[in-house]
Amino acid sequence: MNSILTFKCDKTIASFKEYMASSNDIYHSIYTSFGSKQNEIFINASSSNLPRRPSNAPFQMIPSFMRILPDNTQGLVIVIDDLHDEESLLQNKGILTELSKQSHTWLDIIIIDTYLTKDILYSITQIITDFANYIHIQPNNYKLCNFIRFRQPNSTEHALEMWIPDFTQRILDSLYDGKYNHSYYQWFGYSYYTSDYMYCYKTYNIACTFYTNTIYNILQNALVTSLLNQYNIDDVQYYVNMRDKRLRSIWEQFQKNSITFVF
Repeated sequence: MNSILTFKCDKTIASFKEYMASSNDIYHSIYTSFGSKQNEIFINASSSNLPRRPSNAPFQMIPSFMRILPDNTQGLVIVIDDLHDEESLLQNKGILTELSKQSHTWLDIIIIDTYLTKDILYSITQIITDFANYIHIQPNNYKLCNFIRFRQPNSTEHALEMWIPDFTQRILDSLYDGKYNHSYYQWFGYSYYTSDYMYCYKTYNIACTFYTNTIYNILQNALVTSLLNQYNIDDVQYYVNMRDKRLRSIWEQFQKNSITFVF
């Protein structure tokens, strides 16, 4: 039987740690998201030539790969965000409640309402990773995903975007001899074609920095106005196969290190 728990108080981290330490549940997969709450129903593209799209926040909170777990297994979903007012908390808890009723009865859901600082992020990541290791979660079934991105960030928001990825990766590198150091994923953000994708930060961060514009141009030429998905990825491959070796290599790196959370 699934459950939705919310930790929202001055002692959020202490309460969460106490709960996890006392949990007797055995899970097949654990998925944690940072900044996945729904703020708006539709997202406008940066270009007037591209259509607006529905928000994929429900999939950020519960991705498709957590909705199709193996039979007779349980999954744990942890949503961490600054649900700054009661309306935001109720809205997103309502989304999660509806999703949990859609036959996803094998998922337990935890909401942690907090603003991330380095101390809080370190504590939460360590608590969840300790629990994952204790119940022998395999690294490929353990994911922490960062969706904290802003389209027009102020200085505080920009700083948040900058420190979270490297800081989270260093935490995972330091725990259990790096057992889960390939478990941190970063969202591609509001870039139109890859908005339903995220990448392994450990293996693709540098390449992503260099090739973001190239990937965008490949997808723009191959897909025109469609978002990249598992059904049209062969169309992109066909386009790339007709190009030079450099483009084929860049596309291959993207495919190898990226996953979709919407299918």
